[in-house]
Amino acid sequence: MIRHPSDCTCELCWTKRNEALYSPKSRKKVKPKTHLMLNFRRHLLRNTLLLLLFITLICVGLSYAGIEPLTTYKNNTINYLQPGIDKIFLSVKQVVDNVFEDGTSEESIQKRVQELYEFTNNERVKNGLQPLTRNAALEKLAQGHAIDMYDRNNVDHLGFYQRSDVAFSVGFRTTAENCAGGGFSASSFIDMWMESPGHRENIVNPELTHIGIGMYEKYAVQFFGGY
Repeated sequence: MIRHPSDCTCELCWTKRNEALYSPKSRKKVKPKTHLMLNFRRHLLRNTLLLLLFITLICVGLSYAGIEPLTTYKNNTINYLQPGIDKIFLSVKQVVDNVFEDGTSEESIQKRVQELYEFTNNERVKNGLQPLTRNAALEKLAQGHAIDMYDRNNVDHLGFYQRSDVAFSVGFRTTAENCAGGGFSASSFIDMWMESPGHRENIVNPELTHIGIGMYEKYAVQFFGGY
């Protein structure tokens, strides 16, 4: 057998060296970096989907438990709370701070109506006018319209002429009306009206002598009458 030196450059030795150098057994297997990145993205997507599924199951469970959306108010700010976690948050807040009140309860309505009546007469006195007198018939008309606006979720003077006809039937000769939505406290409504020329004119109109006030949740109505 002929032995070739290690540095032999013949074609046979050159071929054998190349085959040994590039054979699968002599090469190291290195995991591509792109493969690691694909695995990371796949795990991230899976964990994100699992988290979303977990949150969805919690919300569905709370909905079946009877938790409904509700609206609460504090310091003239309206907060629309969603079902579930927000309801729990509200319950904790009510324990810590009992300033929240329901805008549709009789107690809340009467309290705010009285405050708005006093604020309205304060503005009239500032302008050298006599205070308005509360009238039961006008208040019934105003309260009915406030509830109607709440039911339709809209602020308007729909039915004003029909309400005026009722006022005329009990002796009034002049009527006027202020409507607003989006506030809660009496001060928030009087501020809005006094900053509006048309509404302010009704409040300080010397021909108007009586008033009925209606409030329901975030809606308020002043219905004026004059003899």
